[in-house]
Amino acid sequence: MAACRVDFRAWLATLTLRNRRVAESLAVGSSTGSVAREFQISEGRVSQLRRDLHDSWQRFHGEDANGLEVCTVA
Repeated sequence: MAACRVDFRAWLATLTLRNRRVAESLAVGSSTGSVAREFQISEGRVSQLRRDLHDSWQRFHGEDANGLEVCTVA
């Protein structure tokens, strides 16, 4: 759990301020509708951002879109 908290903070730091705030709202369980109202965006845009944030989290952990680890050789 501690590692997740550290990773989550580090990942949030990679996001724009607005996307960080959206991610934090979604992470605490705010509904799509309440996030849309809070940020004055459509519910569809919240859904798009949710997917973008999910993909960003996976990339942060070196995973591809399917959640599979990506191995890079330097």
